[in-house]
Amino acid sequence: MSIIYTSKSQAEELKHFVETKSKSDIVGFYHHENRTYRKANKEEWSGQLKAFRQYRKEAKLTINIRNHRDPMIQGKQFYILVVQSLDESGKIQGNIDPMGLAFDTGSFLVSGLIYAFTNKDNRDKSYKYIMGIKA
Repeated sequence: MSIIYTSKSQAEELKHFVETKSKSDIVGFYHHENRTYRKANKEEWSGQLKAFRQYRKEAKLTINIRNHRDPMIQGKQFYILVVQSLDESGKIQGNIDPMGLAFDTGSFLVSGLIYAFTNKDNRDKSYKYIMGIKA
């Protein structure tokens, strides 16, 4: 089953993220198991980054830079990072329901975990850290 937020429900979730985030909250994401939108602060995200980096080293996940998006959603700028699971042969797994996002300028559908940052530098540094790219 695909998970597709309508542009209205997605805008409401991301607006709520922006309005309720503390200074330390840096990323919003859809929690597939709980089927809710969540946010993570710097400490929580740091732990997730370490896990993602280890999974990448074990060839269990990847981040394709072509999936980065910088959409405007209801007049607010977001920076999207997509983390995708890999199978044993290194191909992207479809084990996570495809998720769609509706932007002011179009839509985006991808199989993977979608993270929405309000700061481009946080998204880009996260990508480089997970992928082991020296800055």
